[in-house]
Amino acid sequence: MKQLLRLVLSRKQYRALRTAMRTADAVSEATNSTEEPSGSQSSTTRNERRQQLTANPNIPTDGPVETPAQLKAVLQQMDPYEFEHFVADLWERMGWETSVSTESADKGIDITAQKSTPYEQLVLIQAKRYGPNTTVGSPEIQQYASLKHQQSGVDKVLMVTTNAYTQQACELAEQLNVKLIDGDDLVGLIDQQDAGDLVATYLDFIEHTPEADTEPTVAVEDDAPASAATQTDTAPTTTEPAEKSAVASTVWHKLVAVATAGWIVL
Repeated sequence: MKQLLRLVLSRKQYRALRTAMRTADAVSEATNSTEEPSGSQSSTTRNERRQQLTANPNIPTDGPVETPAQLKAVLQQMDPYEFEHFVADLWERMGWETSVSTESADKGIDITAQKSTPYEQLVLIQAKRYGPNTTVGSPEIQQYASLKHQQSGVDKVLMVTTNAYTQQACELAEQLNVKLIDGDDLVGLIDQQDAGDLVATYLDFIEHTPEADTEPTVAVEDDAPASAATQTDTAPTTTEPAEKSAVASTVWHKLVAVATAGWIVL
């Protein structure tokens, strides 16, 4: 997976992100006594994300993102709403025309994707940016399976998440014809579309450093002189049988000519 080596986690930006999260937690805790319960819930969410970022062994604190597990862990740190735009951009790279619904008027539909080749297609995409400890369950499948009835001409409903689905969710999705893409599938799509630059666009602590591809012709050129030398060394061996064959053919023709003349004289 070549593009994984092009995603570099900047230590400076990583530390800045951690500092910002801790500062936000401190401010939230200081004002928590005067806020409504929803403020406490927001503080808990930020604290959980900070803990996931600092404690997840799959997130390298420095150096490149080298494995699919690391890339999936990095994707799990993306903002949920920005994750919707990331999925939309990824599908556009695959040849779809996409539009992201606003939070106030999405009616449960995050992304609408359309494609005219090889035939007209309309897909509704639900994007779920979940952490490593949260999975998509069957109730969510049941809820989003009905999205196709909110709009005419829908071919299928697709769910994309950064983690996984429960076994019950997979079974129900098969029954309701809901297509599922988990975190591993998403990493595979990023690899296929060489979309490391998209990851870097939506994550400030990721840098995309394109690498020049190695041309296979270099190895061929290195081997070429050896092959030519081999052919030159073996040339005398291959021409010697040909010369012997030519001499034998000349002697045979002379014998035939002499025998024919003797028969005529006789």
